[in-house]
Amino acid sequence: MTFMEVYLDASLEVCEQRDPKGLYRRTREGLVDNMSGIDNPYEPPLAPDLVLATDEMDIAQSVAVLRDVVLAKLSTL
Repeated sequence: MTFMEVYLDASLEVCEQRDPKGLYRRTREGLVDNMSGIDNPYEPPLAPDLVLATDEMDIAQSVAVLRDVVLAKLSTL
């Protein structure tokens, strides 16, 4: 079994725009505590195997990159 750490990187602004439950908005209104990136620190991974800049790529592009990396990794096993 192989483990890969994949970091889905997006700015806080993009995360807030994509938030279907409104957690970021509710945190800013003081209704939710300990939200990563707002009132709780967020620390990105130090050395992920793959970084997908999801605020620069659409879903299809992100999936294609992930697929290619996973297939390349599997071919070395």
